[in-house]
Amino acid sequence: PSLNQLKESCIFPVRVKGTTTSQLVLGTRNDWFIGDFHQKLFETSVDLLDFSQKEIEEMGPLFKALELEHKLLSNAMQQSIHCEGNEVFDEDLTVMVRKKVPYLLRLIPADRQEKVLVELNRAKVYSAGKVASKRYVRIGSETIVYGAEVSGVVFDPPEMSTDTHLKIIMSASDLAPERYPTYEFSSSLSKFCLIQDKNRPLVDPVLRKEDPIEIELILDGSGISQKLNLGLFANKILEEIAQLPSKSI
Repeated sequence: PSLNQLKESCIFPVRVKGTTTSQLVLGTRNDWFIGDFHQKLFETSVDLLDFSQKEIEEMGPLFKALELEHKLLSNAMQQSIHCEGNEVFDEDLTVMVRKKVPYLLRLIPADRQEKVLVELNRAKVYSAGKVASKRYVRIGSETIVYGAEVSGVVFDPPEMSTDTHLKIIMSASDLAPERYPTYEFSSSLSKFCLIQDKNRPLVDPVLRKEDPIEIELILDGSGISQKLNLGLFANKILEEIAQLPSKSI
C-alpha cells in the first residue's frame, strides 16, 4: 500500500484519554495526537498514540513520511503564560545558558541541532515572582483542550508568542545560587531541546559545572561524541559563543 493508503487506514492504535483502552483509528482524524515529550501533560485530556516515548522517537521518520508531524504535541501545543510581578531580565544567566550550548548540542538529535543552536543563542532568561503556563491544543477550528498546568519554569519560543526570541522565565526563588539549576529547569530544557531519555541525566551536570574540562570529562565518560556536523552559519555562531565572557550566578 502507498503512504496515503496507510494514512487513511485504521491502523493507528490510539489510547482513549484517561483510560488504558486503545482503539485503531484513521491517520486522517484530527482528534488524536502523538505524545512525544509532553505526553504526561495531556494523557488525561486528549487521545494519544499508544506507544512509549522511546518508540515514538524511533518512529520519527515514519511520521515525517506520512505527513503526521503536525500531530506531535511539540508541534501542536500552544500555551498561555501567567506571571506574578514584573519580568526581570537576567543577563548573567542568559550568558551562562548560551555558553552551555556547545555541550548541550552534543546531547541533541542531529536533525535538531542547528534549530536549537539558533534558538538558545538568541534566548533571554527572565525571573518573575511566580510563573505558570497552561498548555493547550486545538481540535478542529473551535475546540481547545487544556493539559496540566506547568509552574516554576516556562519556555516561551517565538512560534508560541509575539516575541522574536526564545524567552525562558523562571520563578525568582529558583534563581538563588544554592537552588540553580533546579530539576524543573533541567527537565524543561531537555524537553525543549528534545534530548533523548538516555542523555537527560547529563543535562544537570552540564549546567551545574563551570569548568569546561570537567564537562568534557563527564560527556566523554558517557560516550558522547565531540564531533558536531554543522554548517558554516552554525559554526560561526559557535565561534561567537566561544568569545562570550564567563559569567555565573
